[in-house]
Amino acid sequence: MDNILSFIRRENPDILFIQEVFNGTDKNLERRFRTVEVFKEELGDIFPYSDFKAHSYDPDVKCEMGNAVFSKFEIEERDRYFFDVDYAQVHFSGEHNPLEVPRIVQYVKVKANENEFNLFNLHGIWGHDGNDNPRRDKMAETIIEKIGNKKNVILAGDTNLNPHTEFVKKIQHELNLKSVFGESLVSTFNMAHKDKPGYATSAVDMIFVSPEFEIIEKYMPMDDVSDHRPLVATVNF
Repeated sequence: MDNILSFIRRENPDILFIQEVFNGTDKNLERRFRTVEVFKEELGDIFPYSDFKAHSYDPDVKCEMGNAVFSKFEIEERDRYFFDVDYAQVHFSGEHNPLEVPRIVQYVKVKANENEFNLFNLHGIWGHDGNDNPRRDKMAETIIEKIGNKKNVILAGDTNLNPHTEFVKKIQHELNLKSVFGESLVSTFNMAHKDKPGYATSAVDMIFVSPEFEIIEKYMPMDDVSDHRPLVATVNF
């Protein structure tokens, strides 16, 4: 948690997308199970606005897990969209089947300098590989439906898929979104936390933006903040 907070303070982003977020409030819980509360306490001076959307509940630690957006800009609308598994109880702190974990794309609309931006924070369906399958096809259909003809779109997060998949092609072509990193990254995993070599060639974390945005800068810091590396993009509107 200290590494995560230091990293965010250094980068000082306008918008922060995070996944696998716990929202516990019991002070006896480890800080990781109180991520939303800790971020509000420690980073409230950076992010006056935030939204958390749960996809499941852990009965062992008695708190929800989901996606969160922290923002310097006012949040005007917020929602969540499940793919094929609805809200459920999951024992994240113990043994669980990741194939049965609900996944969502979180939606918030923010207003900045009289412009409205549609932000979609994705945690994709887990699988034994990073390839397309029927469940992931359904995920693509849901995302395409919910983004629809919206403008000023940013879609980002952990897709659990590789960049060469039909999922990515559909997002790019049917929604006219461009991938900020394309296929330039070899992996987005932090191999210090992985023991299987396949993760070394899995660039599953992605950022997509609509044509209204000009990509100014993009990079993947090597900070040790989780089992994934963070992605950073600067865009001009």
